[in-house]
Amino acid sequence: MTATTQRSTGRRRAGPGLGALASAAVIAALGAVIGGRPELAGLAAVVTAPLLVSLLSSDGPRDLAVRLSFDSDRCTEGERVTAAVDVEADAPWSSAEVVLRAPRGFAAGPAVRSLVELRPGTSDPDHGPGGDGDGAPGGDGDGGPGRYPAAPIEVPVGGEPWQPVDPVRASVEVDLWARAWGDHRFDAVDVVLHDRLGLVRLEARTDPAARVRVHPPVSKVQSLLDPRTTRLVVGAHRSRARGRGIELADVRPHVTGDALSTVNWRVTARRGRLHVTDRHPEQASDVVLFLDTFAEAGGATDGTLRLAVTTAMLLAERHLGALDRVGLAELGGVLRWLPMSTGVVQLQRIVDALLDANVIPSGVDKTIDVLPTRAVPDRALVVGLSPLLDPRGMRALVDLRARGRDVVALVCEPEAFLGPATTPIEATARRIWRLERERFEVTLAEAGIASARLPRAGELEPVLSGLLRARRAVRVTRR
Repeated sequence: MTATTQRSTGRRRAGPGLGALASAAVIAALGAVIGGRPELAGLAAVVTAPLLVSLLSSDGPRDLAVRLSFDSDRCTEGERVTAAVDVEADAPWSSAEVVLRAPRGFAAGPAVRSLVELRPGTSDPDHGPGGDGDGAPGGDGDGGPGRYPAAPIEVPVGGEPWQPVDPVRASVEVDLWARAWGDHRFDAVDVVLHDRLGLVRLEARTDPAARVRVHPPVSKVQSLLDPRTTRLVVGAHRSRARGRGIELADVRPHVTGDALSTVNWRVTARRGRLHVTDRHPEQASDVVLFLDTFAEAGGATDGTLRLAVTTAMLLAERHLGALDRVGLAELGGVLRWLPMSTGVVQLQRIVDALLDANVIPSGVDKTIDVLPTRAVPDRALVVGLSPLLDPRGMRALVDLRARGRDVVALVCEPEAFLGPATTPIEATARRIWRLERERFEVTLAEAGIASARLPRAGELEPVLSGLLRARRAVRVTRR
């Protein structure tokens, strides 16, 4: 569970009953003056008395603390997250309105736009999405193009009966559904407290700055990419060197210094002299996931960026599980990178960085020169994840290969995220665009970069198998 608490000083404003009482007092006073009716003057005094008492009283709440907590700070798209709002004021109140301003990647039920007023000892049976709190979001909600709808949603918070004490404390819950992957921040909670007569209300807005990370659903992958070089650390990759290992490398005559445990007694008996078995050791490697965020096709909820992010998560989890060091570099409208490391903590860092990835349009001609040297070490395998929609992303991979890096490319197929061409002009433009992307792929091949296309839907295993075959066919030269 994650929780944040924020204190705020509210602003006292006129309540809904204040105008009615003031109007009644004015009408009664005018009737008394114009009509000469003393009983109306008494009525005006009776109406004005509670009005003055409410306005001049200092017993009402002025300061409050709002605590926003979630049953989990991580979830997967389509899952439900329960948000709890705890309100504590410095004086009792009679009723309250609480509105949680949820990020645009979340959805609530059909009653999102209405305010729910809860009074002490009562509860709203239809609070939250779907009435009973167990349904799914109704309709399309606030959906729109891109990763998020057009504006944040306002979720009325209701639920358990309020039991105010002095100081007043109350807790209510609301269910939200995650609709879009990403790192979402809850920016504001609006609280309105009312007095008993509804004459004065206290308005406050808090900024809890709570975060919920929504993961795209991912599967598992068994294949490992085959790096050209390895580190002198035990891992899962077959090293090109010879030493202690499992996979057979060669059987050769014994020389001085060979360990007795490496003697191959069968060959020795057959040849009449000592022979030893050489093997390839299993070692770890360095992998850098290179994310191209210059452009994307489709919406971010289901587009090339989502495909690249899910693939990067799978590869990071698989290679970190094989004791490899994994790093991340994002080049696009913004530049971000994570140094290489190992372990579960590094996987969490990479996943959090990927969830925050976004395509920000930029006209700056960025190159790999803006990346620090240690972001992409010399002996690391660079895995490019790109839709090849912007030549800057393609040039970055070619430049890395020209500088001696071992580079492979996984191309996020963009055409699967586009609808069919509806006019002859659009069909012609699609063909030209397709030819340009094919030219990018040819440029990668000429630079010695093996590539494979990532389909919109399907298993990653066949793609990685095809990439491994393509790497064997590519001539590799090192500086």
